[in-house]
Amino acid sequence: MKKWWRDVRSFFSFTRAQTSLDFWGNKEKRARERRKKIIWILGGILFLYVFLVLWPLRSLVWNGFLSGKTLILFTNEAEARPCGGFMTAFGVVQVFPPKIELKNAYALSDYTFGKAEAPLSQVSETKNFWDLGTSVNLEECASAFEQAYEEARKESISQVILFDLQTAEEIFHLFAPLKIGDRWLHERNFFAELSRIVSDVDRHDETALQNRKTPLSHVGKKILWRTFLNPLLLPKATNIIAENIASGDVFIPDISPRIQIERTDFSLIEWNLGGAKSSRFLEKLLQIFVREIAPGEWDIQLQVNITHTGGIDEPLSQNWKGGFEVVTPKFLGIEPVFLEAEISPGETFSKTFSFQYKGTLNEFSVFRPRGQRVAASVLISLFPQQTFLRANFDTHENSGQFIGNIEDFRRMFRWETAPDKSNPFITLHEVISFESLPSEIRWDWGEYFLRSDTLFFPIEIHLNEKIRLKENFSVQIRDRDFENTEITEDILIQDSKMLKDQRTLLLLGKISQWQNEERFSIEIEGMEDFFGNPLSSGRRTLMLRR
Repeated sequence: MKKWWRDVRSFFSFTRAQTSLDFWGNKEKRARERRKKIIWILGGILFLYVFLVLWPLRSLVWNGFLSGKTLILFTNEAEARPCGGFMTAFGVVQVFPPKIELKNAYALSDYTFGKAEAPLSQVSETKNFWDLGTSVNLEECASAFEQAYEEARKESISQVILFDLQTAEEIFHLFAPLKIGDRWLHERNFFAELSRIVSDVDRHDETALQNRKTPLSHVGKKILWRTFLNPLLLPKATNIIAENIASGDVFIPDISPRIQIERTDFSLIEWNLGGAKSSRFLEKLLQIFVREIAPGEWDIQLQVNITHTGGIDEPLSQNWKGGFEVVTPKFLGIEPVFLEAEISPGETFSKTFSFQYKGTLNEFSVFRPRGQRVAASVLISLFPQQTFLRANFDTHENSGQFIGNIEDFRRMFRWETAPDKSNPFITLHEVISFESLPSEIRWDWGEYFLRSDTLFFPIEIHLNEKIRLKENFSVQIRDRDFENTEITEDILIQDSKMLKDQRTLLLLGKISQWQNEERFSIEIEGMEDFFGNPLSSGRRTLMLRR
């Protein structure tokens, strides 16, 4: 009996122990499964987050950003150059293995790249790395920096990014303020305070002078790390970058739009060659007046106005020194002109150009270099009696205009014209005095008015638009016998003169005796406007009156 009871107790003890082992074993297994699920969920969330963050930059990622080295060039548009701005810092970014290297522009000061050409030769005998932004063709500009960097550092670069100051400011605004040393950078003073930090240096200490732009690298690193490590700011930052890549302000070859001077462009290209940060205070205005003076003949006036709106506030604002390259459309056949200038705060620099062009003209454009602000005032006037059928600017009758900033890199001006189908007509026809004639006409006709056997008098015919005389031109002036029925005598035309305005025809009438207050009918044939529309038919009444 006791043995049996022991066996029963042993069975239940074993069962409880096995149940306990199964319970705890299953619990640990379930815990492992839960951990795996959590890891998978967190990994999925992280993957989705990275995917969504990088989606705006997918073209950059697919272009080799993950697999190669990217050279980032930070340009300062406050010191304007054709490529966008003076290159103040550069960096190399590598994702695998992770590496971010940022240096100031003078880190490659030991390397030069040939002899400097005009106008850069005004400030340097040789081409330095930071001076290679000399082309408005951004692909050529990026290629020049890439080749120079590879030559100096002996390492291969997979792609180049031109990163502008405005984009850096937009990203900085996401997490301002930022402390550099003992100074705080805020949204309102980012550019100004950073410029003062860089300029506050011992210029007789070679080491300090060479490293004076090191704070730019510190700021750049802080911006990058804060952006990458803040899950709320990173999507906003990538959206800012993506928008500026699409516009070309952040330029990446093969991704950003192709940006260069085209054959239809007017352009004003700033070269800051010693004006420090003063480019930020220049207001540049291109005034273009395109006027059709005859069908297919154009008078084009171009005026350049640059106003320095700053004051003396070094290093931000001082005398601007450098030049402006003025480019005109290829159809004018004029080579670019370089205008040297020094503009003090409060002054305006102006230059006017005049061009003549014969041919069809229904489009041109204004090009704005990367990082440079340019406003335009454009007036387009068609030859009278035409109208704008379609246009991408404001129009009324034969006149159109545009006033504003060139927001994109290029502002096209295109139009279609409705041809003139209206007949010219007479707006004034009367007998005038000899003294009212232009001096050259009085000289030609003076002898007729000295004769006593015949009466001569001038008649002015004025038309609503410019006209020309055809080979069959003729004038008939017949007596209507309105007042003096006893005298019937038609007026004969001794001579005719078309004035320079091509709207005024002077006739020299001849009659044997004066009929005061008499009415005559006047008919003119063989006159047409510049589009071949004949003079509106119909008689006019001419009255002799003293």
